[in-house]
Amino acid sequence: METRPAALLALFRVRLRPRRIEPDNLEPGSRGAALQETAEEWQPAPEPELLADGAPKQVLRAASPELMRWMLRKLGSLGADVKTLKTHDAVHGLDAKWQAKLHKEAGFGYGPPTTQACIRAMTAPGQTSLYYFLTQHPAGEHLRAELRSEFGDDWQGKCFGRATHFLSHSWGMPFDGFVSALSDAPAGSFVWNDMCAPPSMPVHPPVHPHPAL
Repeated sequence: METRPAALLALFRVRLRPRRIEPDNLEPGSRGAALQETAEEWQPAPEPELLADGAPKQVLRAASPELMRWMLRKLGSLGADVKTLKTHDAVHGLDAKWQAKLHKEAGFGYGPPTTQACIRAMTAPGQTSLYYFLTQHPAGEHLRAELRSEFGDDWQGKCFGRATHFLSHSWGMPFDGFVSALSDAPAGSFVWNDMCAPPSMPVHPPVHPHPAL
């Protein structure tokens, strides 16, 4: 029988498997081509799969309530209506639809983000999770500068840490309500949520090597 840490790690691996995309007719030397090259070549810094106590590494990707409040304001500054924005749309774009056929053929059920005021559009240059984009990816430096201004040079320790709470499958909640609910968490809390932790959310649907006729 699997041990509890091994079972947790297996669960994370199934839910958070990486996905890659193919370029969409990018001109050589263009900014888009450069971003695509960065997305293909960049990898996060090596890290142990398990922590010293046997917990999977993903437990360290939990976000603070303060970071989530910053994210809500950021999406508002990009044009989102923060009073009506659903958590699902904060990630994928306004009224984005999951497609079973696309998921079956490409391994990811969403097309390109439907609006710029969403997390997938923000992290587009890196084709990686919000966690990795903010903490490591070169194209996230402008956001790191904002976070340093907001939280200080030790922003990362204030924004990400080991999970003290778990909140998942919150896609139908108003994002404003999601963030407001976190205000009741004790000081020093970090909340694990799907929107921060998956390692890759493609901007464009992957090109299937054998498209269905």
